[in-house]
Amino acid sequence: MYKLFFERITLLNIFFIPLIKIFGVKIYYFELSLKLQTQKIVKLLEYFNIYWISFNKNENYIADKRFNCIEKSIKIAKKFSVIITNKVWNEKLNLFYGEKRYLQIYFYQKEYQNAYH
Repeated sequence: MYKLFFERITLLNIFFIPLIKIFGVKIYYFELSLKLQTQKIVKLLEYFNIYWISFNKNENYIADKRFNCIEKSIKIAKKFSVIITNKVWNEKLNLFYGEKRYLQIYFYQKEYQNAYH
């Protein structure tokens, strides 16, 4: 099943929504235009299973999920930086990095950037 997200439902695109619903697409929207912001229209959209995504609702709250992703990416970056450093370290790298831990810090930063950003 496909999902379609509208940033804003306006008078122009509200006529295409029933056509899209025929194909079984779930429709979500973030906001309504000013002319459509009436209680009747919101109830009508809910009746036709067109859902409003409000980040004030607990089920749509993404901060906890994002924090968990950041926490996991830090753990993964630490783990892989140690593994990679142990596999590639030799005395020739000592001239460039000085110590093994500096190479590990470099790998940690690169892994963290790739996993998080």
